Amino acid sequence: MVARKKKALIIGFCAVLVCLCALAVWKWSEKNYEDLTKEVMALPPSVTAEDLVKLGYLDLTEVQPHRLTEVANFFQSAHLGKQHLRTFTMTEDGSVVRILYRDSGQSFAVKMFVYNVKNCTSYVPTALYRARTSETALSDGTVEVWLLGGAITTPDSRSEDLADYLLYRYKK
Repeated sequence: MVARKKKALIIGFCAVLVCLCALAVWKWSEKNYEDLTKEVMALPPSVTAEDLVKLGYLDLTEVQPHRLTEVANFFQSAHLGKQHLRTFTMTEDGSVVRILYRDSGQSFAVKMFVYNVKNCTSYVPTALYRARTSETALSDGTVEVWLLGGAITTPDSRSEDLADYLLYRYKK
């Protein structure tokens, strides 16, 4: 009887240890905001849409055929999901890359980094966006997905009243 309890305790301890190791590897594998922005700014001006897709960026240039689960999951599981979302659109001025980043300590807010690869110019709002989206149905059957703006301030950010930001469109 004692041997059985001892064996159960050892198995339970090992299971907890394996879960803790998996959590640590997952957490350390997430890139921080500075690493992500450096990675984006290191992209060559000649980068193509195919290159960006291979690097894990979502192509939001065209109206999408359906609602994107990657985007929905990023916002719906603020405390469980990935800390960042990488997207891009192709314009006549070249690739415009966006990094949406959620700090693990501030799951209610999202930082955004926008970078024009061809012109090597960036835009970083000084305030944070809400970690929520809103959908607007248009008369042609297209749905627009907006990142909600507003005035969210933290000790690390200044107050800036951000307008809602169009993330992408999809066909309903």
